Amino acid sequence: MVGTRSKARRASTPLSSPPPSPNPSSPSSSAPPMPSYAFNSRSSSYYTDDQSDSCYGGDPGVYGGSDFDFESESDNESEDNGNHEEHCNHHSTALSTRCNGHTYGGKPCSRKAHVFDEGMLPVCRSHRWYGGLGDFGRAGRCQAVAACGYVCNRLAPYAPSFHFCKEHQKGSEALPCYITRLPTELRLMIFRYLFPNVIKDERLYRTHPDAPHTAVLFVSRQFYEEAAVLIYGEPKFEVRIWPTYIQLFGKRWDREDTCYIFEEPTKILCRPAARRIRHLDIQVNFALTQSNIRGVSGFGRSYEEFELYQLRDTIRKFVDVISPSPSESSPAALKRLSVTPAPSCRQLWQSDEATAAIFFVLEPFLSLRPIGRVFLHSPPRPELFTYRERNFVSIITDLPKDDLYCMRRNQWISLMTFGNEPPKSSQDVNGAAALAAAYRKIEDFARLIYKQDSPECLRTAVRQAWTSSIFRGIERVLHIARIAYEDGDLGCLRNIREAILKRWVTAHQQHLQSLSAVAASVSAMFDGDVASLHEGHPEAFDFKYVDLVKKTETVEDTWPEIPVKAPMPKLKGPDLIVEEKRQKVVVMKDGEKKEWAKTPAVIRQLRAYKLESP
Repeated sequence: MVGTRSKARRASTPLSSPPPSPNPSSPSSSAPPMPSYAFNSRSSSYYTDDQSDSCYGGDPGVYGGSDFDFESESDNESEDNGNHEEHCNHHSTALSTRCNGHTYGGKPCSRKAHVFDEGMLPVCRSHRWYGGLGDFGRAGRCQAVAACGYVCNRLAPYAPSFHFCKEHQKGSEALPCYITRLPTELRLMIFRYLFPNVIKDERLYRTHPDAPHTAVLFVSRQFYEEAAVLIYGEPKFEVRIWPTYIQLFGKRWDREDTCYIFEEPTKILCRPAARRIRHLDIQVNFALTQSNIRGVSGFGRSYEEFELYQLRDTIRKFVDVISPSPSESSPAALKRLSVTPAPSCRQLWQSDEATAAIFFVLEPFLSLRPIGRVFLHSPPRPELFTYRERNFVSIITDLPKDDLYCMRRNQWISLMTFGNEPPKSSQDVNGAAALAAAYRKIEDFARLIYKQDSPECLRTAVRQAWTSSIFRGIERVLHIARIAYEDGDLGCLRNIREAILKRWVTAHQQHLQSLSAVAASVSAMFDGDVASLHEGHPEAFDFKYVDLVKKTETVEDTWPEIPVKAPMPKLKGPDLIVEEKRQKVVVMKDGEKKEWAKTPAVIRQLRAYKLESP
């Protein structure tokens, strides 16, 4: 009875005169003021003065003075007398009349509310203890704008700094965004605090101090357009390139291998974002291992040469990711490029060999020219792995003091800064397109072979069925194709295609012969009952067109059926003319002209020739 009387007394409070807001001149206390309640007899809901007097009737809200046409159920009712909430149903909520507590099972309480303490959510008598839990049971007012154009003002759980009812908890476009009212310059200054000066190449957790806070890009299109200019234009993006993988944006792209399912670098490294970067800091790591590649080591192609061509191809793929599209008329976004070559001392290179290796792998970067500011940093001190490498650590560290390295460095920076791509005729353009297409098809075939033998695709006990049988030594095929592509040898790429076709036809016929023998054995079990034998699956026993293939020799890793360009021989003999260019060495002997790229192996032969013929 007492609860009913107190409820009736609260219901008699006139809505037209809400309780006044606290006096601003009074001293502030540590605890926020408790809102007072008023009862609406029409909507059976309670309202508080949580913010100010403007939360009550008469305030059209944020969009009250706009031209938006909001519809409500009270459009035809007069609102001149009394509060707007008395006539509009957009401000009522069940939180005002039912208990806001929960049972021990975690379910909402279904009882009616009987306890209406000021500043707290209404509860039943059993859940009155909610008032002693601090902010857990405190009440607030929804500050979003309802569909009628007025402040929602529904009863809502207390959740500063903005309170939302259930209808507006999923988001509201009617809430004012104060940061958008700031000038653009101030807003960009705020965004700069979200992004570090250096975007690391590895993936960082959100709690890491150097992690970029990119969630602002997902707030709105306006925020994305403004913040994207900062994050792609001002910070320095770190890139780490190895012969077999690339790291950028915290993502890693791996080359074709049986351990990975290959994906295009333009997809993994996000080409649209990479094309917007203005400052790149690239570190190129190589010569760290000495491995035996099937079909490469010991057959005229050393692992040293294999790794250099592989790294050069990896850099070319990265350059393709960040290069602007040929169809776009806008210039490239990249304005500053810092490159740090980081060779190891495991290959035991001399200074001229290390110099040749560095500028051989950096050659694909020239397709990005011209770039405003280019830096080629000194190689860092390599890590010492074995005792015999101790004398070669100083060779890598002292490369900036070498005259040959300094000359090549100045040439490379000059070409990157002021040079332009030389004009090409239509015949050269068509030839380059045909060369790239032929090389691309061989690469796609090798990737398919690796994918078929990967653990993700091969669920049987037999592993690497293709790379261990008919297409063993596919690594050598890729290496020969890379050399042919760099030399512009389209004929060699066609020879590779023919060799792959020949091996496939032979393997297919041998497989059909094996299947034919098994089918004949199955047919013999039926004793001439052809009807039941061929019932449902006649094609399983049709091997009329199987050609008899002679027993071939063992498949070799070296692919001897592919004629390849021989390594540079020893430069000896009369009538020998050697011409050294920036990236090639031209040898003329007996009227025949041959060219080799400047790799460490070629530099060793050239050094021996200079010693014998000073």
